[in-house]
Amino acid sequence: MLWPADESGRRDSAKRAESAEAAPAHPRFSQRNKNYFFQSLFLRSFEHVQRHRVPWPVVADRWNGTLAAFESDGWTVERKSLRLTSRMTVGNDRIGLLDGGGLSINRTFGYPVIPGSSIKGAIRRAAALSPELADPALVERILGKPGGVASKAHGEVTFFDAIPNRRLTHLEIDAANCHYPEYYSSGVAPADDQQPEVEYFLAIPAGTEFLFAIGSDATDSAQLIAGAMKLLDEVLSQTGLGSHTSNGYGRFAAGAPAAV
Repeated sequence: MLWPADESGRRDSAKRAESAEAAPAHPRFSQRNKNYFFQSLFLRSFEHVQRHRVPWPVVADRWNGTLAAFESDGWTVERKSLRLTSRMTVGNDRIGLLDGGGLSINRTFGYPVIPGSSIKGAIRRAAALSPELADPALVERILGKPGGVASKAHGEVTFFDAIPNRRLTHLEIDAANCHYPEYYSSGVAPADDQQPEVEYFLAIPAGTEFLFAIGSDATDSAQLIAGAMKLLDEVLSQTGLGSHTSNGYGRFAAGAPAAV
């Protein structure tokens, strides 16, 4: 049974609410530590799931089966294994636990993926900044005209999602230090009296190998795929992929074609 509160009870509740608002936040529950807590929680969950729940042969077979289905329809598909020489974070805007904790995660099995759209976007940006990388006409055939669907000229090459070459059971917690938080949050001019705020995020460790795949059903698909692979090697080894590339993240070492 819920008893009606008297006037004194209401006053006591109001005082407790005021004191709670006036009291400084406990450092354990600050935004910084809350961010670290959620990243740690996701990291522990990820490692448990990858070690004990994910049937990795099924994952690899499904990825190869998808590519084989395209090949049976007349497509030419080339696979390549590339190794990370630095940390990488892709999908850093996904900060919720259900959204991957700051990484692009396969929703079915929970392993990190590099979306094909991210790969294509990195190549397009590099080609725009450095036209000498490849013939502009070839780049336009590979990527299509800028403007997406509105341009009605899509590319003739498909970039498939990249997956780890083997079971990945370890991620790393990294940190970015924002020295002028008030400038980014409320437009206050940056100054040295602002308190830096540390933001934690998850990263894929260096040394991890990913399987990349590029396909095309054009009549000269071999030429297009060769050009796309050359661009892929150049971009991933020099420019990087994902977030924080200006700090050296997301670099890959050129590799050999992957075995089916």
